[in-house]
Amino acid sequence: MPVIPNAIHGVKDLQLHKPVNRCKNVPPKVTKHRWFLKPVPIITMIGVIGFGLWFSLGDSGLWNAWQLSKKRDAQAEQLRELEARKRQLADYLTALKAGDDVTMERAARDRKLAAPNETIYDIKVESKKH
Repeated sequence: MPVIPNAIHGVKDLQLHKPVNRCKNVPPKVTKHRWFLKPVPIITMIGVIGFGLWFSLGDSGLWNAWQLSKKRDAQAEQLRELEARKRQLADYLTALKAGDDVTMERAARDRKLAAPNETIYDIKVESKKH
């Protein structure tokens, strides 16, 4: 093993020691403890959690938006059904206004003169006037 001079050992020893403050008139650093800043992180966390809960579960939050979206979809489906029924009734009304065939069939079925599977025929006979 090679022999290391003592001077190198001394440099190594100097690096391990704390630097010494050679100025005697400089006071040590004093950190001020601000007692009023200690609850700030706690208050901030409570605010963040409260805002998150309000945003997700509040009256104008995500939960309410999801419920309103479901209601809107249900109402849109109901509106489509009502519009289809309206078109069907409009077609039926047009048919009633157009001729007596539909009126006669409706009257016969309402008064139970014809069963649902029976066909109604309208026979017109020309009468001779004497």
